[in-house]
Amino acid sequence: MDELLDELKGKCSSLPGILVYNTVWRKDGQGVSTTIYDCRVSAEEAAAMLQAIWDQFSDILIAEPVTELHTRTENMLNRKQSRPVWCNMRVKHNIRRH
Repeated sequence: MDELLDELKGKCSSLPGILVYNTVWRKDGQGVSTTIYDCRVSAEEAAAMLQAIWDQFSDILIAEPVTELHTRTENMLNRKQSRPVWCNMRVKHNIRRH
């Protein structure tokens, strides 16, 4: 899993307008990745690129990742960091356990 994360970090750092990329998963391999962009246009441009990145890992995915675009993100601990213009893209994934 660490190798996968290192590879994702390298590929996702060049997505247009990306500000944050977080991923979490359970022991059974199900997880969610969330990216936050500077604006909706950047998020829309990055959507296909992000899907292509995840497609490169199809051999370890149980099902195709589902990408969803949201129009607002909130930092629930620090409202000063919340920005209504940011876009949030969520990718649900399920990685095979080795």
